[in-house]
Amino acid sequence: MSGRGDRQVDVALARILARGPADVLAILDPLRTAMPDLLQGQEGALHALLQARLRRGTLKLAGRSERGLALYAAPEADDSPRTASAPKLDALPKAVSQTALKVIKGVRDEGDRGRILGDVVAHLSILHGDGRMKAFGPPRRVRQLLQRADRKKHSVFFTADGGDSFRRFVIHEGPWVLGATVLFLVVKFFVAEVYQIPSESMRPTLEVGDRVVVSRLAGAPDRWDIVVFRHGGKAVVKRLVGLGGEEIALWQGDVFIDGAVAVKPDAVREVLRFPYREWGAVDGGLNGWTQHAEGDVQLWTFDDYGGLIGEHDYNDERILNALPLFDGYLRVKGAVPSGGRLLVRIGRGLMKSSEQPDAVRWTLEVSEDTVVVMEERQGKEPVALETAKRKTQGPVELELAYVDGVVHARVGDWSWKRSREAPYYPLDLTVGAREASIREVALDSDVHYANLLILGVPTAQDLEAGRRNPHPIPAGHLFFLGDNSRDSKDSRSRDVGVIPADSVVGPVGWRIWPPARIGGVR
Repeated sequence: MSGRGDRQVDVALARILARGPADVLAILDPLRTAMPDLLQGQEGALHALLQARLRRGTLKLAGRSERGLALYAAPEADDSPRTASAPKLDALPKAVSQTALKVIKGVRDEGDRGRILGDVVAHLSILHGDGRMKAFGPPRRVRQLLQRADRKKHSVFFTADGGDSFRRFVIHEGPWVLGATVLFLVVKFFVAEVYQIPSESMRPTLEVGDRVVVSRLAGAPDRWDIVVFRHGGKAVVKRLVGLGGEEIALWQGDVFIDGAVAVKPDAVREVLRFPYREWGAVDGGLNGWTQHAEGDVQLWTFDDYGGLIGEHDYNDERILNALPLFDGYLRVKGAVPSGGRLLVRIGRGLMKSSEQPDAVRWTLEVSEDTVVVMEERQGKEPVALETAKRKTQGPVELELAYVDGVVHARVGDWSWKRSREAPYYPLDLTVGAREASIREVALDSDVHYANLLILGVPTAQDLEAGRRNPHPIPAGHLFFLGDNSRDSKDSRSRDVGVIPADSVVGPVGWRIWPPARIGGVR
């Protein structure tokens, strides 16, 4: 299926070859003279046209010319070989050699590849010398045409009128455009859909303007998945927390499901970890920390969270701007020489206080070759929960955390965790050293799910009775929260409330924009 432009080239080519075999350069000049409009900016397509005629048998090879190029001849012409050395790429201008290598990537047959390389190099060398390299055409375009010629597919290389242009589009771009359109429609309506994040309610997990892919085939989402659902005619993105038939409550920043604290998967917990504050050691101390001693160990304790420690009213809007820390991560960087000790400690309720008889604290301590996790409860002797050998020497980073009722400890590549009960007091934090140095201390917070009116704060009577003031989730409905808890209109709001399960579009799987943040979403 050739266009009128291709047929005109075939006629001109037959006239040229009637005088005897000719190489690509001997063919090019007469064609350029006879058909200047058709060849303008299309010289590179000549190689694909010759390759297509060879494949169809309307041309044949007749050895090499004195320039070392392949000779093309009519089928009935003499084919006695004429040989000469082929050009060396390393002796050519860089622009010529690089363009030629890009072009021949479209040739699958190794035997054809060497021949076409020589032809293209000679062709480009002439154009390069004339300063008309652009007349060759884009290497990618020529490579695509050569691929079609290799596979004996129909191609319209040269256009003479609108009909040829239309055929070229149908033959070359048509299948790709049709396939892409069908694929887009199938993906959009049956597989996945792209959404743009419109607000800050899921920060820092998702930022305004992020584009995410939502799977339609993933089935029912799981607790803690980020999900897109329809509400009020709009697409909304939140994190699924409560399922139909459960009772949910928010208390001191934690989520309770059927009376038990909901423990986030480790990957989700890390995503919902927020920087709180950092300190650098100054003159052997930590600014803002209270220094004291415990035997020969120097300790620094921190317990200031902005003046909101203790009783507070969740109906007071101040709670949206400053919150006590009930779940958090304490990290310290330093060095432990021989005979030294470095420790981090997290407690809930200050020990040795008669007003908090159920106080508890955990200590992660590192010596030169040992790691120990200790637990101490009010009025009881300390207990070692874990002891391990330290595998690395030199600078060290310790991390101790209490999140969702689980103690997490980490030293370098070593890690440990265990569920441990503790009363609901704000965290008190301590770092300590004996013959060891502290360089940096950092404190991170777990997400604190503020109670925004729909779920009231338990009264004293509720607490004494062990109740968490639960909110029932009807069957067939779901409860969603935003990661940016202080600024998220979600199921806590009476304007949103619980969401019918059939309003769910699907879970968010990937972020595809911006480029710097492409990847999976948890």
